[in-house]
Amino acid sequence: MTSRVRFSLGIRALFGSVLDCLDNPEIPSRLCMFAAMASEEMLSDPDLRKPVEDRMESYQVQLIERLSQDRDAGLLPAELDPRTIASVIATYQQGIWRMALIEYDRTRFYRQVDVFLTALGL
Repeated sequence: MTSRVRFSLGIRALFGSVLDCLDNPEIPSRLCMFAAMASEEMLSDPDLRKPVEDRMESYQVQLIERLSQDRDAGLLPAELDPRTIASVIATYQQGIWRMALIEYDRTRFYRQVDVFLTALGL
């Protein structure tokens, strides 16, 4: 198994964990705490908005660092822009949580994740 394939499997496992949370009846809501924090009411108050922005930035920085390390190690294409890819992954991940409130079908979501990550070259 190549390093690129292992990396791709890791990102896919991240999304698998999201789907596992959505499958878990022990979880009181299909909306993760972070997605719930990103509501219009929270974001309209500067004091409440700051923690949301900080948490999103922290998450994206972690993704950027990992994508950069793996790109620099030759595991990902040299032209990959870690900052953009991290932002897209974080946005899509939050979208999954939101869409699960409307209708959740693990198989359909898993197919969407596969198409999404394949399109990103992951």
